[in-house]
Amino acid sequence: MPKGTPIIAAADGVVKKIKTPCPGEPYCGGLYLQINHVDGPSGKKLFIALYAHLQKVLVNKHEAVKRGQLIGLSGSSNNGYAHLHFGLIQPGGRGILHSETYDPADYWLNGKPQCYDPTKDYAEIGANKLTHPVACAGHAETLLEKGGN
Repeated sequence: MPKGTPIIAAADGVVKKIKTPCPGEPYCGGLYLQINHVDGPSGKKLFIALYAHLQKVLVNKHEAVKRGQLIGLSGSSNNGYAHLHFGLIQPGGRGILHSETYDPADYWLNGKPQCYDPTKDYAEIGANKLTHPVACAGHAETLLEKGGN
């Protein structure tokens, strides 16, 4: 994806971590953030999502975020390739370098990545199903106009 593509929260949650994994090493991993995605009513941690290789982070540590909220802009790292690394980590796991991860494909709405539609009510779907972490079409443009620049 091109640099500067809006990255959105795939589900409701709280920002757990924002960091650069290898300061001073331009191709290591860029900025990344982790969001604890929780079940709203119970507050139970469902999974931790990793959004990596960002150019810019637009949220703060400990900030509550909503599904579809602009959280950052895509960047490039790993030899300059522009992309988003999106992963799901099990609560209590040791992180992305170990095997305590989930396959995001198991958590997409209706079994496939879908754009976030700001006109749709997702309340009945629950926090354990994700929308795609990249904003789409008109919603992406609106997000960039509101705060991505």
